[in-house]
Amino acid sequence: MAKKRAMTPVESERVNTIKTNARRLNVSVENLADELGYTDAHVFGVFTGRYTSERTETVLSEAETYLAKELGVRYVQPYFGDLPK
Repeated sequence: MAKKRAMTPVESERVNTIKTNARRLNVSVENLADELGYTDAHVFGVFTGRYTSERTETVLSEAETYLAKELGVRYVQPYFGDLPK
């Protein structure tokens, strides 16, 4: 099992933004993983810092692109903690 690393503040905020927008669309993390072609465990691992920065960047970018498309916006705007979790 890969050792967890400390996520950067930007990565953590991106994860929070993805989770918030997924909730807005009533999309579970499991459904998001399925849409992106990953396992649930892989996406949960990315969300908790289990993978490298490069792998994390790839999955977060794919999730943001998917959510932006589903929301009908150009990009997913970060919230910087101003919405309840």
